[in-house]
Amino acid sequence: MAKKTVNFNSKGIDKLPKDKPIFYKIIKKRMLVTLLFACAYTMLMSVPFAIAEDKGIEQQGYLKEMQLLRREVFEFRDNLSNRLNQVQQNQQLQKESFNSVEEFYGKTMQNVNLALQGANRATSLVSLFAIIFTGLTFILGFWGVRELWAIKKLRADAEKNIKLAKHINLAYTYMQINLITQAKDEFLKVVEIDEENEVAHTQLGYIFMSLIRPDTQKSKYHSKRATEINRGNYVAYLNLGVVMNRMKEKQEDILTVYLEGEKVAIDKMADDITLGKLKLFAGHCYKNLGKNEKAKDKYNEAKIYFERQENNEILDISKVAKRWLKEMRESYIIVTKKPE
Repeated sequence: MAKKTVNFNSKGIDKLPKDKPIFYKIIKKRMLVTLLFACAYTMLMSVPFAIAEDKGIEQQGYLKEMQLLRREVFEFRDNLSNRLNQVQQNQQLQKESFNSVEEFYGKTMQNVNLALQGANRATSLVSLFAIIFTGLTFILGFWGVRELWAIKKLRADAEKNIKLAKHINLAYTYMQINLITQAKDEFLKVVEIDEENEVAHTQLGYIFMSLIRPDTQKSKYHSKRATEINRGNYVAYLNLGVVMNRMKEKQEDILTVYLEGEKVAIDKMADDITLGKLKLFAGHCYKNLGKNEKAKDKYNEAKIYFERQENNEILDISKVAKRWLKEMRESYIIVTKKPE
């Protein structure tokens, strides 16, 4: 802003008449004072205006700077807004991408679960088939082992039976030609191979009692062992009763053995000679016990069986029947004879 100045022309004052009266002098002084006051006022007033002008210029600079700063602020705001928009767009894109990824992940997991379920079912089926196959393999293997064991057992039994048959047949052959000692040795070999062989025990019970020097203890052992192996072996009961009688054992015990043998012989439908002998020997026990009536009953029963075979076409059987029939009749006469 331009400075306002007041120019005073001193020539106008000089033009005042000098020869004027005092009034003019007073006016002149007042005019000078006024002029000085005006100059001083002008000077005083010019300073604020200068300051104001400087302030105005400074304010204009500030305004320009403010405008520039405002423009920069607006530009920064616009840039920030653009950045925010870009960030929001990026977030939206990321959100959409994340949603797509999440949806893809969900579908993938669903497919994976379905695949796992299918794999589990397949694994279960495979496990089931594996268990079935293992079970069948085990069963077949066990069956094969059992069959192999059975075959081996059959083979061992066959070899054992061949050996037993060999020794038994040889022993019977020795008995037929009256070689009792050799027969005894063969039956002992049979017992060594098969301790449960009742045939060998039965025959040894008879042989040990028929030796030149009878071994009643061994005869009793083998006869009793035969009855333990087979409760239906009535021949063994007969041999046991005979050896017990030779050993002078109690008649009651001997009678029990004969009666048990008789019962078994009837159930097994034994031959007449054996059954007749059991009844005959039971009658002897009753006779020795003083029970003559029961003895006579047993003798009469024995007589029936012996008489059946008395005229047998086989001479050996007929001969044996006649022998025991004779003994029965003699014993019967004894028990029917009245005491004197």
